[in-house]
Amino acid sequence: VPDVSGARLWCCCPGVPRRPTSRQNCSAMSSIGTGYDQSTTTFSPDGRVFQIEYAAKAVENSGTAIGIRCKDGVVLGVEKQKLSKMMLPGSNRRIYTVDKCTGIAVSGMMADARQIVNAARAESANHTAVYGGQIPGNMLSDKIAALLHMYTLYWYVRPFGSSVRHTHTPHMHMHTHTHMHTHMHTHMHTHMHTH
Repeated sequence: VPDVSGARLWCCCPGVPRRPTSRQNCSAMSSIGTGYDQSTTTFSPDGRVFQIEYAAKAVENSGTAIGIRCKDGVVLGVEKQKLSKMMLPGSNRRIYTVDKCTGIAVSGMMADARQIVNAARAESANHTAVYGGQIPGNMLSDKIAALLHMYTLYWYVRPFGSSVRHTHTPHMHMHTHTHMHTHMHTHMHTHMHTH
């Protein structure tokens, strides 16, 4: 970039058009991520994908969610957070029902979590309509993992900033923002614990 004092310059990130910024802002951006944080398909020179790290940070900054598997069922619990005095009681739910045998506890960004829950409900309803029975827990787990994985593959979407624990009595599965899913016996996620 030529040295033009006081002029507005274009900061060009790989493949992403940028609006004009001052030279001072351009140098500050180079120390943060130099455009490597614009897409899930762009790796930094040291091999990191910043969008995945941002999703992990959203999960870390949320409240605690816990799932415990017993011999006759599963218990899900979440930390009750009151983010604002203006919020109505019960408006910030983090435990959802998918069908009569399946529940989900979420942590992370609530908007992303609701999208995952809605997708799980749609998969369950579709399976019931086609096959006349409830979707098996392992199959639902695979469908959720495929959705989360899809959102880490393409440049025009970002990874979900949520982590979910889903139960299908007596099984419990955990899904992270990176689409990894695990069959769990007991799991707790707090804002001080990273995966």
